[in-house]
Amino acid sequence: MSLNWKEIDLIIKELSLPGAFIQKVRQPNFHSLLFDIYKPVSGRFPLLLELAPQQCRCNRLSHGTPYKTTGKLQRFAQLLRSRIQGGRITESYQLGSDRIILLTLQKNQVITHLYIRLWSNAANIIATDDDDCIIDAFYRRPKKNEISGKHFAPEVYNTPPKKEFSIRQTFYEQGEHPLDFNEFIELTYETKTAGRLFDDLHKEADKSIEAEIVRLERSISIKRKELDALESYEKKKHYGDLLATYRHMMEPHAKWVTLSDYANDNQEITIQLDEKMSPGENIEHYYRAYHKAKGAYERIFEEINHTEEQLIQLQREQEKIRNITDPSDQNISYVKRIIVRNQHIHRTSSEEKPIPGLRFSSRHYTILVGRTAKENDILLRKWTRGNDYWMHTRDYPGGYVFIKYIQGKSVPLETLLDAGNLALYYSKARNNGKADLYYTQVKYLRRAKDSKLGTVLPTNEKNLAIEFDQARLDALFTGDTDA
Repeated sequence: MSLNWKEIDLIIKELSLPGAFIQKVRQPNFHSLLFDIYKPVSGRFPLLLELAPQQCRCNRLSHGTPYKTTGKLQRFAQLLRSRIQGGRITESYQLGSDRIILLTLQKNQVITHLYIRLWSNAANIIATDDDDCIIDAFYRRPKKNEISGKHFAPEVYNTPPKKEFSIRQTFYEQGEHPLDFNEFIELTYETKTAGRLFDDLHKEADKSIEAEIVRLERSISIKRKELDALESYEKKKHYGDLLATYRHMMEPHAKWVTLSDYANDNQEITIQLDEKMSPGENIEHYYRAYHKAKGAYERIFEEINHTEEQLIQLQREQEKIRNITDPSDQNISYVKRIIVRNQHIHRTSSEEKPIPGLRFSSRHYTILVGRTAKENDILLRKWTRGNDYWMHTRDYPGGYVFIKYIQGKSVPLETLLDAGNLALYYSKARNNGKADLYYTQVKYLRRAKDSKLGTVLPTNEKNLAIEFDQARLDALFTGDTDA
């Protein structure tokens, strides 16, 4: 729904722009411009030039603008800033009934014409010199000769078919009201734009949740296969026990040994050996394999449980999203948060070289967690810097937790508590429900010589007592911490 020529005429007359100054040129997106206008008598206001299909319009924004300039200023807006920003509008009118507004501006004795064409499928803003030679255009269209250096002759365009005066008629049919036509146009488009925006956001949020649900379901399926492959880890311990019991029957450099399985009615069982290992080393090999497989099984089992919890949370969230119909500011804000969060999760999950261990988000801070000595060591060596924070349980083995540093900011208490709960959860102190932790910056860690992989000695450390908080942990795993 774009403006027709009579509506444009009414808007231009109400604005009465001659004599006004353009204080600033802004570009909030790829299909609109904002001019900050100053009129000596009536004051300041933003003037919106909207070129999006079915939304073409030019009107004053009187309720404060929701448009914010983001990113690098585009080419045409940069030109206007240098050529007309600070300039004075000398003329403002519509060319006949062609829905083309002409603004003539003067800055430092230099004349610029702005032709603002509000055609729904061919909208454009064309800047020319005083001889109507094109300086540049919002949309460069070579086929229409709307490029730098060409002559612009708006009179050659045919007048578009007339339309029903729906917006203008509605305005007058309402009778007396406190709004002028610019305000009426602003509110009319705000309502329609908010509805379209919410519909688009609603679909995008549902799509992003569905994509994340599919990803989690795929992850659970893969982890279940890994779990199935590790289910026989108890067998490795049993083999180690049998070999320890019948050690005297193991011959050096043998590839196999056949024994009586006392746990299975003394049936004979043949166990493979490494001929390069001694009997004692073979026994130790099976015990190490048992502990490694047992640790992996328990870790993957926990990951499946947490992933299933995330899946349930997402399914509830999707149902909630689908039941939202009111495009209120609160609902729009909620839907946007869901989209941004899922985009962050998707980027994290699709990295070519994923960070080892686990990654969490807490109030704009990134938390990294190592679950094994190898992950702890790699995170410390390759993924952290001196100003990042390191956290670990006192007196209990466990994973290293790192809080990534944000320049100029101190880590808030809530983020410390989030990291502390993760340090407690991924440690041997978890069953106690509480633990004492210490934390310091990575630059105050010193590697311990001749010690196990990843062992460090901290200095300048601070203490933190943590009690297990399931709700806090759930929020971290579902990505639902406050921004």
